[in-house]
Amino acid sequence: MLRVVALTIGVSLSLPLHAEGVRISVFSLFQPQTLVLRAPVGKALRVGAGPLSRDVEPGARLELRAAGAGVAFGDAAEGGQAPLITVTARGGGPASFFLSVPRRIERRYDGILTVRTVGGRLQAVVACDLETAVAASVAAETSPGTPLEALKAQAIAARSYYLAVRGAHSGFDFCDTTHCQFFGSPPAPGSAAARAARETAGIVVSWSGHILAARYCAACGGKTRSLRDVGEQPRNYPFYAVDCPPCLNHEPLWESRLHREEASSLLHSPGSEGLRMQIIRRLGFGALPGNNYTIAAQEGVLIIRGRGRGHGVGLCQRGAAAFGAAGANFREILARYFPGTDLLSRAGGR
Repeated sequence: MLRVVALTIGVSLSLPLHAEGVRISVFSLFQPQTLVLRAPVGKALRVGAGPLSRDVEPGARLELRAAGAGVAFGDAAEGGQAPLITVTARGGGPASFFLSVPRRIERRYDGILTVRTVGGRLQAVVACDLETAVAASVAAETSPGTPLEALKAQAIAARSYYLAVRGAHSGFDFCDTTHCQFFGSPPAPGSAAARAARETAGIVVSWSGHILAARYCAACGGKTRSLRDVGEQPRNYPFYAVDCPPCLNHEPLWESRLHREEASSLLHSPGSEGLRMQIIRRLGFGALPGNNYTIAAQEGVLIIRGRGRGHGVGLCQRGAAAFGAAGANFREILARYFPGTDLLSRAGGR
């Protein structure tokens, strides 16, 4: 138990907190069979593979491949295979390194990397400091030019989610996709995303004495959705529906036409986020971009008109940016989208 201080009501509370670190699976959408590790210029990496452990010199690369139940690395002359690969700084501890899916994507990460083979694919997990993860998530989840106060609200929401939600995956805490939160390369220390994380370090959203698993969406379309609106039963905080004028006035309308047999379930459960996800997995995101829509049936076709992007629950990023640009601070932004909650600062938090 760590002591936290309520920013909004001026009293002290105690909340259970997890250790200051998160384990995030990266590149899982690519289901890679091969990854390439690259050491940054001026810094060597230590690849732990039992008796076959080796160093990767500054600027050098090492190929990792799924091989049966293990991970093969290097070439025939200098390589080997191990059940688990661990990558640290040469002297041990977290390292800065580059990881890539060949011909697809490369990112820089800060932390300790572990790689194993699961189901014939490589599972790469980055273990890093909580605040490193928060800054990386803010950078990945927001658009360039987002006002600082909106970024601060996003940082607090991301931190709250990381601390409140664990156990959704086996072998790691979170993935780097929209299933959990986007997570990419850590931003430069002087960037707005890094500043937002740094200046709100330790602050979380709380409801009824517990850290809230804060949700957010790209654009609510004019009014956020409650959990019941999207077909979920609230287990604690209900995520109230609140008006969001900036989204209503500036988020463009969209229209989708789907064959009735492709989406007839929407007529019986309109707004269900589970159904929306099923449809976009089959037909693509453009089939149902958001959860704020109306449906009209016409000669075997469902004409769906809506506004907004994403599930619509919690903080609206489009609205938060507009309120931030108009002068609202992060406390005011979060109070709008999470009514009835408190902001708490963990005593001694960075």
